[in-house]
Amino acid sequence: MLGDWSAFHDLAKAFAGGPACLRIAGLTGAARALVVAELLQTHPQPALALVPSMTDAHRWAQDLRFFGAPALEFPEREPRLWRGGRQREADAERAVVCRRLAAGAPVVVVVTPAAFDTEVCAPADFAAQTLRLAAVDRLDRELLLEAFERGGYERVDTVVEVGQWSLRGGIVDVFSPSDASPARVEFFGDEIESMRLFDPTTQRSSASLDELLVLPLGAPGAAGRLLDYLPGDAPIVVDVPSVLDAVTDDAPERGPLGERLAGRRLVELGLVADTSSAAAGPAPGAVECALDTHAVPQFGGRFTRLQGELERWRAEGVRVRLIAADERQAEHVRQILREHRLEAAPATALGGDEPLAVLVGECSSGFAIPALGVIVLTEGELFGARRRSLRRPKYQRGAALTAFTDLQIGDIVVHEDHGLGRYLGLKAMTIGDREGDFLLLEYAEGSRLYLPVERLDLISKYLGGDAGAARLDRLGGASWQRVKESVRAALRQMAEELLKLYAQRAVAEGHAFAPDAPWQREFEAAFRFEETPDQLRAIEDVKRDMEAGRPMDRLVAGDVGYGKTEVALRAAFKAVADGMQVAVLVPTTVLAQQHWSTFADRFAAFPVRVELLSRFRSPKEQKAVADGLRRGTVDVVIGTHRLLSKDVAFKTLGLLIVDEEHRFGVVHKERTKRLRAAVDVLALTATPIPRTLYMSLSGARDMSVIETAPLDRLPVETFVRRFSKAVIKEALERELERGGQVFFVHNRVQSLPTMARFVQDLVPDARVIMGHGQMKERELEATMVRFVTGQADVLVSTAIVESGLDIPASNTIIVNRADRFGLAQLYQLRGRVGRERQQAYAYLLVPADGRVDEPAQRRLRVLQELTELGSGFKLALRDLEIRGAGNLLGAEQHGHIAAVGYDLYSKLLAEAVRELKGEPTAAAVEPVISVAAEGFLPDDYVPEVNQRLALYKRLAGAAGEAEVAELRVELQDRFGPLPEPAERLLDIVRLRVAARALGVEKLEAGDGAALVTFSPVTPLDPARLVRAIQASRGRLRMKREFTVEAAVAGGEWPSLRDSLLRLLEELGRS
Repeated sequence: MLGDWSAFHDLAKAFAGGPACLRIAGLTGAARALVVAELLQTHPQPALALVPSMTDAHRWAQDLRFFGAPALEFPEREPRLWRGGRQREADAERAVVCRRLAAGAPVVVVVTPAAFDTEVCAPADFAAQTLRLAAVDRLDRELLLEAFERGGYERVDTVVEVGQWSLRGGIVDVFSPSDASPARVEFFGDEIESMRLFDPTTQRSSASLDELLVLPLGAPGAAGRLLDYLPGDAPIVVDVPSVLDAVTDDAPERGPLGERLAGRRLVELGLVADTSSAAAGPAPGAVECALDTHAVPQFGGRFTRLQGELERWRAEGVRVRLIAADERQAEHVRQILREHRLEAAPATALGGDEPLAVLVGECSSGFAIPALGVIVLTEGELFGARRRSLRRPKYQRGAALTAFTDLQIGDIVVHEDHGLGRYLGLKAMTIGDREGDFLLLEYAEGSRLYLPVERLDLISKYLGGDAGAARLDRLGGASWQRVKESVRAALRQMAEELLKLYAQRAVAEGHAFAPDAPWQREFEAAFRFEETPDQLRAIEDVKRDMEAGRPMDRLVAGDVGYGKTEVALRAAFKAVADGMQVAVLVPTTVLAQQHWSTFADRFAAFPVRVELLSRFRSPKEQKAVADGLRRGTVDVVIGTHRLLSKDVAFKTLGLLIVDEEHRFGVVHKERTKRLRAAVDVLALTATPIPRTLYMSLSGARDMSVIETAPLDRLPVETFVRRFSKAVIKEALERELERGGQVFFVHNRVQSLPTMARFVQDLVPDARVIMGHGQMKERELEATMVRFVTGQADVLVSTAIVESGLDIPASNTIIVNRADRFGLAQLYQLRGRVGRERQQAYAYLLVPADGRVDEPAQRRLRVLQELTELGSGFKLALRDLEIRGAGNLLGAEQHGHIAAVGYDLYSKLLAEAVRELKGEPTAAAVEPVISVAAEGFLPDDYVPEVNQRLALYKRLAGAAGEAEVAELRVELQDRFGPLPEPAERLLDIVRLRVAARALGVEKLEAGDGAALVTFSPVTPLDPARLVRAIQASRGRLRMKREFTVEAAVAGGEWPSLRDSLLRLLEELGRS
């Protein structure tokens, strides 16, 4: 694009000459990356871009890639105390950089001063330890496994993250940084038979692989540095010359970077000619080139002003390029321009003759190049706040746990027929002449039940209360049946009420909102983040409900920080655009304040009046807001239960948004119920609603669940540490150095001032403030507002921060005496940090002497393990889920969940809902297959007990022939060729699937004959069955009522199996 610019030609000529220092002045915004990218495309070679911080590194790498230069970030080293589970991803990214530079690839590596001294393998060691595997290679497998250990890989049962490997028989799984997914290498003896990539979540192969590079992830005693990999004549681009004065914390004795880069080719970027931000000033003898680029105006969502400027630029012959982050946003922008009578062509490059075009890509900021007559505008200039797209993780991540596989010996389980028992392990046993796997369950009075694995569908892990307090049932006792029946009756009553409410609303008359107006598009396009698929689905659901003629009553559930507020904002805008008022009801005054600033900020570019009504406002202000609501001059009001006072009346209330509804008292709930009858209601909750419960309630409650985390959010690194000055000081200083804020939670009001002084002494320069629930409300509000608006660095407070505050700059939370908090509370507290792109840290401090009781240790351990985002949903933070069920369905249901366990409760609830809706709920018949063949998964085939259990559970639940075939492929893929017992297990499952479809209770076979016993509720037509028997010429005969005898093949198992499958197929056709 810059080829027609004479000033750039002169610069390229100077660059080709290879001067020791080249200074380029006059570059603004993303034009800096554009010029560097074009220079390196003209003269391809490896290069380094030195930038002040990780935020700048993300920006630079993104801009360079947008302008066509291959760019990689080189991550900083993790803090000494904080090496948690995610450091391998950083090691992996560094290994890829080393590999590309060692191969001489023309890449730009973007690095910060802090990352500059991160240790990596020395180039010779890196080359020696890099393994190249190809199909049909021969190599000693033991040497391969040793190489994994040497290269810093971790051995695990199931590979789910980069830097892990596992071994199962002849199959080796390894996740090397060279690919975004892990690889599966299948051996035959010492020969590689095949290699393929696989999905770490499903563990299924996805694509074949011809060659695999296993890169070392930083060996012990690594002595290399990034600079060792960079050719001596490679240019080093310095974004801000003052970084050359930086002395790295890790190696202060090494001196400033400028001294260490002496003799290297530097390309310094500056704004003004003959000046430098470096302490030494402009380098003597530097070759200087000036390029004239200008900053561009900010429009902040004011499209009428943009229209005027675009028309003026067009008249002057200037070409304008608008950059949108993705196709969806580009279409939004084109649509908005059309509504302002401007037509923009789609484009794929900055060049071209079109006067106005829209490009898709990620660029940090706009710029103008007067010499070329080009202006580039990004979403930052168009909409105000720059829209941040999801940062895709570079490596796929799987989840190692599922609800059933985390079953440990000693756990309480629920058997649908026998009640609560204790799981004592998986036992291989021989019964008669048959061998198989059995679950051993212990019941009251020492009774034991051996449950064959094919009946795993009757078992679920007990989740419903304190498992330690759960009483085991007696085998064969009547009390379990009584408990089950009472829960069933209560559920039926609750489902009846829900359905009645649902039916009433279905026929009620409500306001049907108009379809989206043009302004709606402008409002939505200004959202700073990329929407997740779940979020888009929730927005669609809400809009569809609002446009329908009946009143909306929808619940949107999503983990902390998953974007529920944006769903509410768009619904509110839609209502206001249609001339209706919106009320937002929140449980606390601090949350009201925060919502108010969010709403006011998003609505700023539009003629909408947003007001706050809470006790923090003076009586005079409150009266003015109430008058505005009555007269219709206030469009959106955000408030606490003060909104429900009798003096608050609306002129045209169209939408009520209720945040965390379960935290309101009964009286307030009754008042919102009265409002519900006439207006659209959108309820939001951050308490995870489990998927099973969500499915059970489908058709009885409108719900949208946002399960996907915004992908640019990194999981919060969580550490449990003893209380120590050194730990707290390092945590505070680290966060404050990167310009962030810290929450320090200390849940004792009396000693809070002492703790605040202690923190202030540790970081004397920080602005430390204190907040707790017993302060005067105005004082507390002032404190919170100071923290939210960045006027303070550390907030020392009680657990009031738990309730829904969103402060993006806070990326460290320190919780003192974490052992005194419940799991749900700790999870919510941790959710306060990690909203932005930076890595967030949660420090859970326990007493200095380390004395922590057993339950508290378990809670802290769970929280440390569940760092993955959305773990409140995904990995079943059961404490929260059960609380979520209680919040959603009412407190009395909590007791029922505790009585029968969560999974059985969900099953019974789904049955009650189906029954009341008049859908068939006939209990599925579970056939007993009695044949002379034993089927199980040998423990040398699937060595890990929990994996075996999970597979048995899935086989027990298989509903069709296709599902069994799918499981067969998966077993072969993950564990290799099926041994004889596993083949037979799959055959028996196929027979059970076919028999279940016919309502067969029992299938017995042996000595050339089979007995098929049908359940009384079989779907087969008796008359047709009789006709089939008559037409069979004696092969089939009626033995007794519901039992048919048939002649089948004898001999080996395969012929008997095929004969039985044909028999069931024949009976099914009758």
